[in-house]
Amino acid sequence: MKTLRKLSLPIFLTCVAGIFVYAYIALGFENGGITCPLNAIFHLHCLTCGTTRAAYSILCGNFRAAFYYNALFTVGIVPFIAVTSAYLVNVTFGRKVLPLPKIRLWHLFVLLGICVAFTVFRNLTDAIY
Repeated sequence: MKTLRKLSLPIFLTCVAGIFVYAYIALGFENGGITCPLNAIFHLHCLTCGTTRAAYSILCGNFRAAFYYNALFTVGIVPFIAVTSAYLVNVTFGRKVLPLPKIRLWHLFVLLGICVAFTVFRNLTDAIY
């Protein structure tokens, strides 16, 4: 019973987030797409530009198009889902069933550097759009 109480909030939040993400993607494409405000005003591509189209392409099974729209999202969603799933399994059973990576400060700096390099590269080239 204690485990069920501990697990109920993460499961509920995951389900709600999944519903909102699906509705955001589905409704966005039915209405002609969702425009990024940074792209509309400054004509710059932010780190998340193209993630909606990439997520839609992943849901449809078209990984090549997803990689074209936002390569960082397409590659990064797999480790994110793996770590989140491992966390939920560990919370469910109340002990370490699946190992979680230990995140150090330098990992965050490397991730920040990759994000900055990706953003700069996609704005310097017109290869993406």
